[in-house]
Formats: sequence, C-alpha cells, structure tokens
Amino acid sequence: MIMKNTFILAVVAMILAGCFGGKSTELGPGEVVQEYYKAICSGDFGKAASLCDTIYMTGHIEEVRNVWEQQDSTITAIIADILSETEVEITDIQKDGDNRNVFYKLANPSYEGKEEIAVVGNEEGEWKIKSIITDRQ
Repeated sequence: MIMKNTFILAVVAMILAGCFGGKSTELGPGEVVQEYYKAICSGDFGKAASLCDTIYMTGHIEEVRNVWEQQDSTITAIIADILSETEVEITDIQKDGDNRNVFYKLANPSYEGKEEIAVVGNEEGEWKIKSIITDRQ
C-alpha cells in the first residue's frame, strides 16, 4: 500500500511539474523592452536599471531620472498621465550574433512614435538592454 501511494504521489508530482514547472519566468528580449518602458513610465528607475546592462546603460538611466526629477509636481503629474497610456508595440526581433535587435514603437492615443531599436544581450542568463537607438528627426 505504501509503495502504491508513493507511486501515485510521484506521478502527480511529474504531472504538476509538466503543467507548472515548464513555464519560465525569464523575460524574452521583447518583454524586457516592454517592462523597461513600463518601469520608466511609472518612475521606477530601480526596476528599469535592473533590466539594463549596467556597463552600457547606466548613463542613460541617470539622464532619464534627472529629467524626471527636475520637473515640478504638476508637470510630473501631467507627464505620468500621458505615459500611463503609452504602449510598446514590438514590430520585429532580429538576431545579431549573441544580441537581439528589438524593433518597437512607443505609442499612445495622442502620439504615434517612430520605430526605435533596443539592442538586447544576454547577461548571466538574463536578457538586458545594452543600448537604445532612436531615430527622431
């Protein structure tokens, strides 16, 4: 009887592992870009920095933080309201050696953004943004 119960528990454990254990919580390159902009738009610069390659993106994060923090509270509230409606639309992801070039647009009801590119690389098993290439003419 003990052997039968052990066998049943083992089978249940394997089934549950297949249903729940197979899903990775690791973000893919496109998801990293989306999460980065969600963090930036909400003013969560710590989270934004955690999604970036620290060697390449530290200066960029600091520039964005400085612009955000230098505004008075009324302007920050207006910016936050506009940014809360902003979505990141991934248009393409291309492999470039070990990196991925994530093509995307930032858009909200009042602004249709131009396509931009985030270069995303794998750092210690996690995708991190290495650079953002904007073409704002």
